[in-house]
Amino acid sequence: MMLALSTKIGVKPVNTNRGKEAMSIIEQLKQICCISEFEDRDIDEALLATIVEGASWTPSAADAQPWEIVAVRDSERKVAIVGALLDSHLRPRHGGDERRDWLVQTPVVLVVCLDHTRAKVRFGEIGEKLFGVQDTGAAIQDMRLVALEHGVKSCLIREFDREQVATLLALPRHVRPLIMIALGFSQIEAKRRPGLPLEDILHHEQW
Repeated sequence: MMLALSTKIGVKPVNTNRGKEAMSIIEQLKQICCISEFEDRDIDEALLATIVEGASWTPSAADAQPWEIVAVRDSERKVAIVGALLDSHLRPRHGGDERRDWLVQTPVVLVVCLDHTRAKVRFGEIGEKLFGVQDTGAAIQDMRLVALEHGVKSCLIREFDREQVATLLALPRHVRPLIMIALGFSQIEAKRRPGLPLEDILHHEQW
């Protein structure tokens, strides 16, 4: 079932900072990293809807909202998704099965797709190949931030056979998967390397 939610279903946020000041956006961003060890705890439909609502509020070029999201809970379907994963050299079925089996235990896997028809309706090819991908990337980050607010951590999965996953999910030809997000509760704390120094990425007026 594809989720393209426009209804605003509210869920009271899980307060993980009781007695503390609310985290700034920068502090929340520091907490976003790829966590792949989750508790045996379900994400109910109301909470899932709230997380996906983060995408529905994401601005997009010409308000195209070119994303489609398939939520996968079924264990057999997750096993099939594992079969579509590629290794770090983008090779299929090249070992690492034990390392990847965590995905089967993940409460929910969101397969985030690009609707090529909606992406190009206003801007044509540049909308399909650039603006739509940019906007969907922003929607992905917004969903991860909303998830974190509710105590749900996430892991992005980029290396997979997209045609195989598209077939598995019975996607129409104009909808193609971009990335997968594994979601679950976890006590594991974020461990991230510091970002590049600003002087390495920020240029004033010109390069």
